[in-house]
Amino acid sequence: MKVPYGLIIVGCVGVITLVVFIYSLILPFTLLPAATETPKATPIPVIEKPATVVIAPEPEPAPNPHRIRTEPAPTPAVTVQPAPPVAPPRPAVFSGGMAGELIASINAVRANAGLAPVYEDGQLNQSALIEANTLCSSNVWAHGDYAGIMLSIGYNYLSAGENLAKNFVTSAGVINGWTNSPSHYANMVGDYVDAGMAVITCNNYQGRDSTLLIVSHFGKR
Repeated sequence: MKVPYGLIIVGCVGVITLVVFIYSLILPFTLLPAATETPKATPIPVIEKPATVVIAPEPEPAPNPHRIRTEPAPTPAVTVQPAPPVAPPRPAVFSGGMAGELIASINAVRANAGLAPVYEDGQLNQSALIEANTLCSSNVWAHGDYAGIMLSIGYNYLSAGENLAKNFVTSAGVINGWTNSPSHYANMVGDYVDAGMAVITCNNYQGRDSTLLIVSHFGKR
């Protein structure tokens, strides 16, 4: 008789499946774990150390270039300068003759214009005389290099001027002629301090036997 192993195996599988099914129905109700509460561990109190407070020093304020200083300024030392020596007065007119009269008349014109007088200067006397002799010897009636003559004798001027006259017989006539001439008048009332005067007689000058030549030099240095 042949044993039906296939049926036996199928039957065993079915039994096993039935047992597993029944066991699965009972197990949820018997094997559920009890609800338990795990006691929480008591926390160990942590004592916090107080934080160390570090107080940083306040920074120095930045300099303010626009800040106005309020402290009083030092009192400057006062230096007393000695007064300059007073120069002795200079003579305002030439002495003697027609030259003196002309200088006096020029200073009268300056006074009427509210100006200070001009003063006699030996170097300008010399330059005026050189110019008069040059005119006479050259037989020329014109302004020469009077400024160069002044420099050549040591009168280092800042400003200089010259007036000429001829054939006048009185100082009043000379002054009247210069006053009526704008350029000559400008020299008489110009910004000058010094004056020199020369009056010479020139023979055989420009067709005349005798001619009076007058040269006036003005200067400031």
